Amino acid sequence: MDTEIGRDFLAQEKIRHEAARKAQIGADAEAKRQEDELAKDAEDYIAEGNLEAAEALLDSEVVVNPSVPVPEVQKTVRADAGSTTVLKDIAVEVTDKRLVLEAIVAGNLPDTLVTVDVGAAKRYAKVSGLTKMPGFRVTETAVVSGRTN
Repeated sequence: MDTEIGRDFLAQEKIRHEAARKAQIGADAEAKRQEDELAKDAEDYIAEGNLEAAEALLDSEVVVNPSVPVPEVQKTVRADAGSTTVLKDIAVEVTDKRLVLEAIVAGNLPDTLVTVDVGAAKRYAKVSGLTKMPGFRVTETAVVSGRTN
């Protein structure tokens, strides 16, 4: 049930975004049309020798009526038995560790995305017998344990 509600919410959100995108495209087209019309009128004034009117037209701003606001998708549904709230979230999974590391080295991703497992590094150094590892300091330590009778 929750999966269906989430799927419906995402579908409605996608429809809302698409409607907003189309409204913005329409507003941009209208602004372009008005700018072209002003430029044509300014050319006519220049051809007539009326430079002041042409300059006034070219300095004027194009005003486009704001697009019709697209209603938000309802996030909380109330019923007699309770309520259900749907929030939009994202899921992130690592598909290629090497690409992530290359992007961090190149500065395209922050280094906070990398967590170094020091325990795994210690096990690797012990098994391999390494005393030097790039980016690590490997030192021998003495572990003292005792018992009392």
